Amino acid sequence: MPFKSVWLVTFVIQAFSMLTFFSLWTYPGSDVNLEKQEPEVPIPAYSRKVDVIQNNIVHCHQDISRDPLSEKCLPSPNLDGTCSIYARGNRKLIQPLRFNPTGSRKDLKCKLTELVKSCDTLRAAHGYITNGARVSQEEKEFPLAFSIKLHKDPEQAEQLLRTIYRPNNVYCLYVDGKAHEIIYNLIMNISRCFPNVHVIQERINVIYASSAHVTSEMQCMRKCAESSVKWKYYINLTGQEFPLKTNLEIVRILKSLNGANDIESYNHPVLQKWRFSKKYRLTKTSNVETTEDKEPFKYKLQISKGSAYGSFSREFVEFILNDNIAQDFISWFNNTYSPEENVWATLNTLPWAPGGYETEIRHTFGNFLSRAVIWESDKVKCEGRYVRGVCVFGRKDLTWLTGRPQLFANKFNYKMDNVAIDCLEDIIRNRTVSPNIDTLSWYYYRNLPHAKRYADRSREVILHEREETKSNWLRDQTSKQADDNNVALPIRNEKSDVLHVLGGTMTMYKVHGEVL
Repeated sequence: MPFKSVWLVTFVIQAFSMLTFFSLWTYPGSDVNLEKQEPEVPIPAYSRKVDVIQNNIVHCHQDISRDPLSEKCLPSPNLDGTCSIYARGNRKLIQPLRFNPTGSRKDLKCKLTELVKSCDTLRAAHGYITNGARVSQEEKEFPLAFSIKLHKDPEQAEQLLRTIYRPNNVYCLYVDGKAHEIIYNLIMNISRCFPNVHVIQERINVIYASSAHVTSEMQCMRKCAESSVKWKYYINLTGQEFPLKTNLEIVRILKSLNGANDIESYNHPVLQKWRFSKKYRLTKTSNVETTEDKEPFKYKLQISKGSAYGSFSREFVEFILNDNIAQDFISWFNNTYSPEENVWATLNTLPWAPGGYETEIRHTFGNFLSRAVIWESDKVKCEGRYVRGVCVFGRKDLTWLTGRPQLFANKFNYKMDNVAIDCLEDIIRNRTVSPNIDTLSWYYYRNLPHAKRYADRSREVILHEREETKSNWLRDQTSKQADDNNVALPIRNEKSDVLHVLGGTMTMYKVHGEVL
């Protein structure tokens, strides 16, 4: 075949092939069923809702007039469905964690250092609820006291404050004595805008694992006790924690405790008795062990261990501040290692302690109400990152966090991932506007062992038992010391057995052989 003919045939075949491919790609025939998959549209779960009549997207806050500056300064991470994606755990759409080196808002007018120049601007820009008309009667009749301790990141601490702030509550802010003076002055300027926010001025350096944690906490307890607000519970926080419930939800949940404290408390591990077997000496930077033996406490009691943070009834706080044995015990623990993990946990087990109990309450049993936390040893995976064995939550943890029954979560770092706390703030604000208390985990709350302990006991009976119990306890202690100075410590006689449950750290427990 002539070369010219070969070239022509080749050209025709190639042209036909290209036309065929193009036609199939553009107009797929019935035999080639290439159904186009529509990408999943993120449904906004919190910041916006759909008006079914007009089919328009509107703010959930539409019934509240908002300052234009708050639209710029308050985080709105869900305008593109971000919070919805993470809360529902849609891993196909989840973006990788991005490090935010500054954590500050882009608009310079929204910087906290600028906002505090005018109290009106600060309150409006950050959406503080200062109008009593926006607070329910139930919240007014059940005010709360909060303490917030911080040593860095005042912007994150202020985000916590504005989320939990109500004009009928009382707040104590404690800035570590080691913190920069700029941070202290900034917190002082914030407090001047609110009559119920107090800053401790007699600050001390809060050294890690030292008695300074107990001392600073008691300073805030006294400040709140001196307040004219007749608060019902005291909740101590750090600036790196954030609420999982609205103020109304916290009130309703705490009321279900029937006056009981929520304090993590279990027998102190034998292998950690070194913490109070030797005396410790406090230096400018650390708590140093000495060679001197620690003298035993003058009364025989079982030392307990637990979290330094919890929910304390007002009567228990007054007991801590005023009871002579409680004061002696706190003083005895001053020169030990990390006493904040022993003091509240042990005092809560004293028979006459208001709201106290011997039942073991601990994170691993799932019955510690005050905090949601993931330790490195827990079965639940941390989607953020571990720092000193504790999960610092990221945006991927929102699926777990939004389903927890606890009141607060520990901990967050807005410089690492600001989306996590921005989404939680958005969620809390919208649930505040549109509350639905019935959706809470009431089976969990009603069956907490410490809530059940106080469920059927009147206040008068409890007060009578308390006065009688202390005198009997002291008499027994005196007789025991006279008979045998080496009498064995009383052992906690109520324990909760661990029951592993999928989907949580441990969310069920067994008390007295009965599964609740």
